[in-house]
Parts: sequence; C-alpha cells; structure tokens
Amino acid sequence: MMDKFTQNDMLPFKVEESFMDNRIILIMEDFTPSLAKTVIAKILYFDSINDKDINIYMTSYGGMVDVLLSIIDAIKAARCKVNIYAVGVNCSAATVLLACATGKRKIYEHASIMVHEVSGGAIGKMTDMGVDYEHAKSLQETVFDLLVKHTKITREWLDKAGSKDMWLSAKQALELGLVDEIITRK
Repeated sequence: MMDKFTQNDMLPFKVEESFMDNRIILIMEDFTPSLAKTVIAKILYFDSINDKDINIYMTSYGGMVDVLLSIIDAIKAARCKVNIYAVGVNCSAATVLLACATGKRKIYEHASIMVHEVSGGAIGKMTDMGVDYEHAKSLQETVFDLLVKHTKITREWLDKAGSKDMWLSAKQALELGLVDEIITRK
C-alpha cells in the first residue's frame, strides 16, 4: 500500500523515517517558533546520538530573526557539523542561516538567495514603538555582523545593498562567500 500525505501536508511516514535515519532536516517554510521547535529538537536529538554530520535542506522566504538566532545557536552548540543545502528560494533569515552552517554550505544550480535589512513593524504607545525600533536596530546589527563574519560580504556592501532586496544567483552567492559550492548535475 502506498503512503499518503495527511491533510497537514506532512511527509509520508517512510520518508520521514528515512530522513531521521539519515540525519536530514527539511526547512521548507517561514521561520516561526514552531519551525524552531522542530529544527532545534532534531539537532539536539541527532547530536545526542553521535557526532556524524547533520544535513539541512532548505527553501524559505525567511521569517522571524529571533527564531533564526535560536537555530543558529543550536547549530553552533552541536558537536557535529551541520551542512546546509539551499534549494529553490532562500531569503532573509534563510540566507543568514545558510551562511552560518558549521559544515558544508551548498546551493543548487537554479536556487536563488535574497539578502535585505531586517523587516518589522510596531504598534502601540510611542515609547513602546521607540523601544521596538531600538530592538530591531540591534537585531539588524547582529544579522549583518553574522553575514560579515561568515562570508566575503563587507559591512559597506551590506549598508549599501542591504537596504533593499538584493537577489543573488547561485554563482553570485558563491562569489560572495554565502556558499562554498554549487551543486550541478554531472
């Protein structure tokens, strides 16, 4: 009998079981607390078993910066290397996570990357919006510092190009040091 997808678009059990056996994590959604829970739990689980590499396959339009930072912290705390493979479109938080892999950073030939400044919004009292703005500026500094640390991108480039959406091909991502290799079919 063939496995069927559930109403929640979950992977068939045999596929998910194979991914767990092969230490594969999929990130194919926005960066939300729910995603962080799943990804961090799998990293901790795999790391508790042994120190073999973990492989993350990712396509995401980005999401919450605090979620991004929590996943980066889990990756950096793991004993094992975490390889990240960019598939499809990887924007914003996904781009930063890709850059911060502790193992291999690879991109598929037709994937694309997008870098930009932190997005957000504030509502409420003026003083609270001021506090939120300062917090967003701090997150922006953290994100840009991570990109500068883990790539060939300079702060000057980010200050200039990062204020708008900057779309990059796989080749451009390689040239900027966001990835180490382009995956092509041989």
